[in-house]
Amino acid sequence: MIEFDTKELKAALRLLAPALKGKGPYMLEQVLVSFRDGEATLTASNLDIEITATLSASAGFAGEFLIHNKRLKEIAAGDKALLDGKAAPTGDFPRLQPGEMKAVNSDGLGPILGTAVKAVAKGDVRYYMTGVLLDFDASAAVATDGIRLVWRSFDFGASGKYILPAEVVKVIAGALEHKDARLSVSDRFIVVERDGFKAIAKTIDGTYPNWKRVTDIKEKCRLVIKSRADFIAALKCIKPAVRNYIALYVQRGLLHIEADVLEEEAAETVEIEQYGFDGAFCSLNISYLLASLRAIDEPSVVMQTAENGAVKIIGTNSRESDGFDIIMGLNK
Repeated sequence: MIEFDTKELKAALRLLAPALKGKGPYMLEQVLVSFRDGEATLTASNLDIEITATLSASAGFAGEFLIHNKRLKEIAAGDKALLDGKAAPTGDFPRLQPGEMKAVNSDGLGPILGTAVKAVAKGDVRYYMTGVLLDFDASAAVATDGIRLVWRSFDFGASGKYILPAEVVKVIAGALEHKDARLSVSDRFIVVERDGFKAIAKTIDGTYPNWKRVTDIKEKCRLVIKSRADFIAALKCIKPAVRNYIALYVQRGLLHIEADVLEEEAAETVEIEQYGFDGAFCSLNISYLLASLRAIDEPSVVMQTAENGAVKIIGTNSRESDGFDIIMGLNK
């Protein structure tokens, strides 16, 4: 008989959840359970990501077996987590083999990945667009869905380019919240591990678009929004009815926000500090604009437009070399 701490078992199953999502072959619904020296190791895999969690356990033997994840959840829901150790043999359980790994710098990478993953394409047939690019050669983390692009500078201390699936990015970002987390890569795999946890994931095999060409834009005009919080509040008051787009224009020191709302027109204004023009500024998707503003942790922001309708958004105290957001707008 094997005994777990119920809270530890529940926590371990939460860590395994990304590798148990969706329906697949019966074998991929199993969890590999290993016991040795007072510890239990639980491993789940969906062939793209393999996650291992370690917890304390009391058992009178050493060995391993398979058990269905639903059965483990039932055991964890009880008052006392007991397992009899009688389950399926382990021979067919799939394991990922990452090969020789090289360590990369990950200090401070977690929040960057957490921001970037929100900009990936969802359900795009261009499968490489559904992931985040870690461009070690350019010291950058990049994500785009074709309308909004998020670029953040980061020195990985290594070379190469890796496209990570969105689910993998979320797992890595969560693990990197812990100070003891470590990141390493091989030709087709990325591994993140910390005390009691390890995730091995395949990278996406594909060629990412030339993101540098998008970030190198020729500035047309710029303005500084005095209060990012006031700008967000003003945007939230407007619910566009047509294509979710708003129009921004400058008049006498105020940024005017307009949108068609059914048969009426909604308008809000916010203060701006630096501008050298009056008139139309840009037309943007309000959801993308709000996402970019929320990703900036500064009181005021700079917005720059380009000839092609793109809008660059960055905090006033940030350096452009550290990264920024770009949103493709409608040409005005």
